[in-house]
Amino acid sequence: MSQLDLFSEAQSVVLPSALIVPFPLAKRCRTIRKTAATLIARKTIQGQEGYWRRTIEDLKKELRRHGVSPSEIDRQLSDFHLAVGQHIAADDGRQRPGGAA
Repeated sequence: MSQLDLFSEAQSVVLPSALIVPFPLAKRCRTIRKTAATLIARKTIQGQEGYWRRTIEDLKKELRRHGVSPSEIDRQLSDFHLAVGQHIAADDGRQRPGGAA
């Protein structure tokens, strides 16, 4: 039996790079709750819009830093938008007397 030379080809082998996927924005419950609560608490449309723009820009920068593709960023932000809207709608139903359960 001969000994295997395990290191002769090691320099020419290219290992595939790993794909790092950040945790989906629409599943970040704390971020969704905080964003929804802050939007509800803002007294003016301008305050809400400004906060929303800053939040979306910060999330976009985070995803870019992790190397997420532009199309995936758009999808993630769309899902986040939907999740925040659903949270606000659910919260609104709980706030109103006789609202939906």
